[in-house]
Amino acid sequence: MRVENDCQNCGFTQVRINGLDGHYSQILMNSRPVFSALAGVYGLEQIPANMIDRVEVMRGGGSALFGSSAIGGTINIITKDPTDNSAAVSHTLTSIGVTGALDNNTTVNASVVHPEGRLGLFVYGQNRVRDGYDHDGDGYTEIARLEGQTLGLRGFVKPTELSRLTLEYHGTHEYRRGGDNIELPPHEAMVAEETRHRINAVDLGYNLTSPTASDRLSAYAAMQHTARRSYYGSEKDPDAYGRTTDLVALAGAQWTHSFRRLWFMPAELVAGAEFNYNYLHDATVGYDHDARQHVRIYSAYAQNEWRDRPLGLPARRAYRQAFHGQRRHSVAARQHTLQPHAHAQLPPVLLHRLPLAPGLRRGFPRGHRGRRARGHGACSRPAPRKQPECQRLRRLVQPYRRRADQRTLRGLLHRS
Repeated sequence: MRVENDCQNCGFTQVRINGLDGHYSQILMNSRPVFSALAGVYGLEQIPANMIDRVEVMRGGGSALFGSSAIGGTINIITKDPTDNSAAVSHTLTSIGVTGALDNNTTVNASVVHPEGRLGLFVYGQNRVRDGYDHDGDGYTEIARLEGQTLGLRGFVKPTELSRLTLEYHGTHEYRRGGDNIELPPHEAMVAEETRHRINAVDLGYNLTSPTASDRLSAYAAMQHTARRSYYGSEKDPDAYGRTTDLVALAGAQWTHSFRRLWFMPAELVAGAEFNYNYLHDATVGYDHDARQHVRIYSAYAQNEWRDRPLGLPARRAYRQAFHGQRRHSVAARQHTLQPHAHAQLPPVLLHRLPLAPGLRRGFPRGHRGRRARGHGACSRPAPRKQPECQRLRRLVQPYRRRADQRTLRGLLHRS
């Protein structure tokens, strides 16, 4: 996965996953597919870092689970929740090259939480001004000029100990300009790309958990509206001005039930339904271009997953032989794990494509923990001299490691 800038005039940034272009990756906001194709062009740079709690990246196809664009992978941006009473102000000044171009970024955060944790509010803001940067002095920008302001909030209320209501809103105004003569109107430049975005997004969610925590219900609704005024032209073209309106709305519900044992092992059932709506209107009057698009998707899904505890092979057997059945915690005993895993999945589809045919997936993932991730074991603690039982354990496990390495080498040579 990598992030790259593909346009020195407009500053278009995309994320490549598995070598595919950015429009093959699905961007989610709090697990909601509110990023449309239009918003995804400049969307990553329009998200202030001070509103992000973490970013989850899932590589590989997952269009049935995350959206039609999840071919190369999925990026899920999780925003911050209010956790304590705090406030912060920061300003960052960055010099771009040695031409005097500067990037000024000011952020403000404030969080307030009820003493009992029943409600909280997180407010954030950002103001960013970045000068255009011309690296080779030919009069054309390599990095576009950027001016952006963002203001948002996220709050929650807990009506009961087992329920939670969340509300989030953020608004963004952004201006960017690239090309030559960026101080002049765009139609007076030889090459110019200029955009003005106004983005408003709202997310409402409700979560309910049963007293035994075996059932969880989630209902949500989200919306994002984008209004863009743009100019994409060359040779002082006065007809290259355009306007674009984009609206994404969705609503859905999901129910999860955990089984302590379903037939032969523990399982988890997930079922839900969702409605997605996307409206796009793009017009360029000078070129007699006027396009409108409405997309409505009704979907339902159900998934049952059986998952058992990991089974350690063969290091666990060697460990038991070394300690004569004594139950002790050792990292070597869990180096190699085998976890049976299978589930049937019914992907979201359009209603007019019924009847449905469920798909079946099965897999046996195997993992290995690196040395830096080890700890808490009797053989992992530093000691002045090696313990005798650890030396004995390593002698028993070493043949298994050597055989596994030889099998891996033979497989690579066979495939080559």
